Amino acid sequence: MSRIGFERILKSMNKIYNGHSKASGIYQIKNLINGKVYIGQAKQLATRAMQHERSLNSQKHDNKHLQAAWNFYGSDAFEFTVLQVVEGKAERDVAEQALITQFYGDGCYNIMKDVNPRSETWSHTPEETKAKMSKAKKGKPISPEALIKRRMNKRLHTPEAKAKIGQAHKGKIVSDETRAKMSAVHKEKIVSDETRAKMSAVHKGKIFSDETRAKLSAVQKGKIFSDETRAKMSEAKKGKARSEETKAKIRESHKKRWQNQRQDTVILIEKENR
Repeated sequence: MSRIGFERILKSMNKIYNGHSKASGIYQIKNLINGKVYIGQAKQLATRAMQHERSLNSQKHDNKHLQAAWNFYGSDAFEFTVLQVVEGKAERDVAEQALITQFYGDGCYNIMKDVNPRSETWSHTPEETKAKMSKAKKGKPISPEALIKRRMNKRLHTPEAKAKIGQAHKGKIVSDETRAKMSAVHKEKIVSDETRAKMSAVHKGKIFSDETRAKLSAVQKGKIFSDETRAKMSEAKKGKARSEETKAKIRESHKKRWQNQRQDTVILIEKENR
């Protein structure tokens, strides 16, 4: 590829979101020179536009026809446009199918005419073979070298990135439905004794701020535990030796609770006598 051609490819493709960059919907990538289009759908349109541009510039796009046209005409000859805003996946499939059917042929870069069989282009392995491969791997011990490779392949976040992620999640409100789903997932999860020991070691000696303690206390107040949970908690505490410091804290806590109850009772009696 010539230097001029390379510079043309690296120019940014024009993008028209019509105020829906973060929405889900149907889009087209249009060749402004010959009018040919590529139709697609996305959960987040701006992200999908960047994915297309990145893979086309790096010569790794799955659609060879679109890739060849991109290389020949240059990125500035193409325009990404949002056509429809459609939230549901099933509805997006229907809308995308209608447009592909309309444009499919000489004026369209799409390889597949049908939307649903798209998954077949990503994997040519039959389901029976997949099942055999899965069965063969089940219960197979993983070598220390393989474990190290897995850990190295995992994305490691810098402290700065972790802080940004934490800041992004602060104040996020989780719906009751989502909480119920998360709770159901964790209830079925079996944690090994080794993992429990590691979790315990991480939390030992951790000092919580007064604000955090107040939040934890507010969450626990009024919480009703089932008989099964109470039995488990009781069993876990049996034979557990408490330090003198812990005992003193428990005594102080009970004393404060008793004083508060007594004060509430006095106030109630005074109100009744008025």
